[in-house]
Amino acid sequence: MRRRRAGWVPRQRGRGGRGDGGGKGGAGALGGLVSITGGCAVLEGWSAALVGFVGGLLANAAVPYLRERWLLDDPVNVLGVHGLCGAWSMLATGIFADPALLTPESGFARSPGY
Repeated sequence: MRRRRAGWVPRQRGRGGRGDGGGKGGAGALGGLVSITGGCAVLEGWSAALVGFVGGLLANAAVPYLRERWLLDDPVNVLGVHGLCGAWSMLATGIFADPALLTPESGFARSPGY
């Protein structure tokens, strides 16, 4: 008898016919949100959408790779989602930041002595 998880409606099929519990879809959504968080004050709308989309793709690619290739025992995908997408967020903020939004109020221009 199979048990159904009420919290995950769109169940994905993993290896061996077992449900993944929405792991890839949840990882992609969370990866997009993690990716945009770092530069949300200095990114325009188009660049924020691009950064989030790329972060979602990175998370979907990293989670199965880390689980199967590295044999990483990470049940909630912390390293694949937060680690990789956090690093992408730092890079994307430097690449796509709008210089007009880099004000002292945003927190990016508070460097004493400069």
